[in-house]
Amino acid sequence: MENKNFSFYAHLTTQELYKELNTSPEGLTEKEAENRFILYGSNILKETTVTWIHILANQLYNPFIFVLFFIVCIYFFTNQIAESIVITLIIVINSTIGFYQEYQSNQTMKLLKQYLQTTIIAKRSNTQITVPTNKLVPGDIIILNAGDIIPADCCFIESENLIVDESSLTGES
Repeated sequence: MENKNFSFYAHLTTQELYKELNTSPEGLTEKEAENRFILYGSNILKETTVTWIHILANQLYNPFIFVLFFIVCIYFFTNQIAESIVITLIIVINSTIGFYQEYQSNQTMKLLKQYLQTTIIAKRSNTQITVPTNKLVPGDIIILNAGDIIPADCCFIESENLIVDESSLTGES
């Protein structure tokens, strides 16, 4: 099975799809799923790591901070030292609080991701089993119910009254 672009699979019939992905309506066998997991790896998105330096840089490269620094410079060069010190302290306090809050929220999200493991119903060897979404492999037949989040790129073989909410992808409210 070659690694092809997803749009290639979107135009295949169900039978062609089964043939291309070396699967069947009964799903993969456990052995085949294990082999494909070894071959393709986990079904997870690659995440970018946000370090404390990135967070601090985001706090300091804020247009509002640049405006305040400009005002500090004007006050400083017009010999209004007290005002420039006060505004500098406001910048430092604001950046420190913003950095602390963003850093803590990133750490909390990392912890939550470790404990949050989503599962999906997959058909393997003609039996419906619950599989962690990160263990899905190409060729798995998954069964979605109302309210489920689509856990991977997939082609719909059969649907009944299907509605997909794409607002998180498009940014709509």
